Amino acid sequence: MSQSIKLTFLFFTLFCIGQTQSILDLTKSKKYMAETTEFIKWFRRNDTTKLVLVKESASWNEILKNNTNLVADSTVFSKKEIELIKSQLALIPFLQWNDMILKNSTIVTKQEIDQFFEQSNFDAYEDIKQKFGSGFMNFSAPIFIRNDTYCIFYNDYHFGWTCGGGSLSLYKKEHGSWTFVKSYFENQY
Repeated sequence: MSQSIKLTFLFFTLFCIGQTQSILDLTKSKKYMAETTEFIKWFRRNDTTKLVLVKESASWNEILKNNTNLVADSTVFSKKEIELIKSQLALIPFLQWNDMILKNSTIVTKQEIDQFFEQSNFDAYEDIKQKFGSGFMNFSAPIFIRNDTYCIFYNDYHFGWTCGGGSLSLYKKEHGSWTFVKSYFENQY
């Protein structure tokens, strides 16, 4: 009996390590990157402006700090899916955006953006526009569930002190194309 408990514990431990490893390697997966590229192209399909994007994806920990609606949404997700989403959100690494994924874009680091605000008080957005041609955006690493048919995605944009916003939304892939399902929060200023 004691040996079967040990074996069960060992199996469970190895399974958990394997699950963690697969989530941590998510952004290295060709399938994940292909799905991400397809989703981002769809997301930006009607926007022809040149994109200035922060290289480091938005932090899920920061996104969810004051926005817990997503991980409590039992109208869309089962309890098991909510737990899966929570575990993925806690473990997914930052995604490094590049211009291979996002054509017609300028990729800047968070540090570059932060320097504009450190060096100038009220003119930071004007300085950013002068250097890059527009404001900037930040995207999260997308979370795909249900065999990549649902996507949870965060984006924000900053074009001035009084022009910006962001949203955390759920999308569904139907007939090969993504559609908006619901927003967990949206803000504009």
